Amino acid sequence: MKFSIDLDLPDDLKEECIEITGLEYVSEPDQAEAVIFRRDPGKWRNARIFQSMSAGNDRFFPEMFPKGSVLLSNAGGYNEPVAETVFALILSHLKEICKHNEEFHRKKFTRLEVSILYGKTIGILGYGGIGKKVGVIANSMDMHVLAYSRSRKSDHVTEFAESPDDLMRGSDIVVISVPLTSETRSMVNRKLLDQFRGNIIVNVARGDIVKKEDMLSYLRENPDKFYLTDVWWNEPVIADDVPDNCIATPHIAGMGSEFEPVYLKRAATSLRNYLDGSLEHVVFRT
Repeated sequence: MKFSIDLDLPDDLKEECIEITGLEYVSEPDQAEAVIFRRDPGKWRNARIFQSMSAGNDRFFPEMFPKGSVLLSNAGGYNEPVAETVFALILSHLKEICKHNEEFHRKKFTRLEVSILYGKTIGILGYGGIGKKVGVIANSMDMHVLAYSRSRKSDHVTEFAESPDDLMRGSDIVVISVPLTSETRSMVNRKLLDQFRGNIIVNVARGDIVKKEDMLSYLRENPDKFYLTDVWWNEPVIADDVPDNCIATPHIAGMGSEFEPVYLKRAATSLRNYLDGSLEHVVFRT
């Protein structure tokens, strides 16, 4: 089988991907039977196996691919940098990093009230690859880890919540890390938000997991609650005013050229595993 990669890669990285897949590499799209791609599957007209570089593939639909093909996700490809972003958002808020920096640049030695993570309960909504990495980091900071997941296999959870409602009621901080599906779309709505006992909600999944109107009204009515998010609704358009108690970054959690070799090799491994019979990363077949 011949395969291609939808990126210009250094020769050493290309060779590593060839070695992992065990396939013949071709540069012409029409010759590839399998492809590791980033954004546009349309030019690979003869491919039948499409290995996405992305972990989340909610922007792709069957009609975008040739009939008889399969789409594979790169689930787990970005666990580490996304988990790092969770704590970058939380700690920058709790330690008032941005405000302290602004004061310092004004030559003002101003000390604002700060908070700690030690001893707090972090609720993780969706305990997959990213959620587990968040749990590992939280454990190292002596936090209580409460998780909600269909699977209850982990060494890093203090306890599992029986439902999203229980998770919200039992957490000081909630991290949203479920994939966007028909079941999870708008799952974080006003009913769920009103049960939240804490004051920080972090979203590193997808904007549409949170119901926009409910979150924006919740933030307006609860100025002591904070929404820290790396994702937005209808990206890249920012149509709504961003509330003062919302700290947002433009979907940068998985970015960084220094991490590119890692997620590419993980995509190559996912492709190899599928060829060996694994169906774990199948998103859909056309």
